[in-house]
Amino acid sequence: MKDLLTDIVRQVAPLFDKIRVTGLDEGTKVEAYTEDKMLYLFADLKAVEPELAGEFGISNLLLLRSLLEFPSYKTDAAKFKINRNARDGNNFVSELEFNDASGGCAMFRTINPRMLGDRARLPPISWGVSVTPPKAKITEVIQLTTMLAHVEQRFSVNYQNRTLFLVIGAKGTTSHSASVALASDIDCEGLPLKWVFKAPHFLSVLKNAGNQPCTIRFYKEGLSGIVIETDHGIYNYVLRGTEG
Repeated sequence: MKDLLTDIVRQVAPLFDKIRVTGLDEGTKVEAYTEDKMLYLFADLKAVEPELAGEFGISNLLLLRSLLEFPSYKTDAAKFKINRNARDGNNFVSELEFNDASGGCAMFRTINPRMLGDRARLPPISWGVSVTPPKAKITEVIQLTTMLAHVEQRFSVNYQNRTLFLVIGAKGTTSHSASVALASDIDCEGLPLKWVFKAPHFLSVLKNAGNQPCTIRFYKEGLSGIVIETDHGIYNYVLRGTEG
């Protein structure tokens, strides 16, 4: 169970202020979106975890990540427990309890499902282009985006000679920019060539992927997506663009 929660938190912190976790008979789902509703997450976890049954929320994600990685709570003698509560007609995960070998403990409180607000919702997306660049290309994108992040906060896509380029920085020649060839032999019909996206969101998702492969997707009407598959689940991120 701790491994599953660790996997979730590594993929969502520090991207989101809070997430919604729903435990179903067929598996576990995680949903989230940023305050500006420009980045969404829809994740399907592979394992069925009866202890996570129902719906609850998690905020303070960086704190939870620190507790899950705290050395005293990772020893063989340490214990981890999930506590539940029934309130407002809901039976949900209310606390995550960490106990060390000497009797010390930490209690992490979750969010009552009634306090979660609106669900993360987007209409069905027919992705036009989907590519899985080699890890070396992803590393290039991360490095160049990091270098340009303090002067340019946007990225877009370009298309030349059937090659798909990720362009970091402003369009045109009025400011700094860099481009990386993500894939060749691509049809431009599915590319959002008139749109720009937030580079910090894109960069954070790629960094969270670690050594896991990333599939980058585009929809011509202003959406970009990243799919990361870990040992525990499939995480689908969707970035909304703006015309520019």
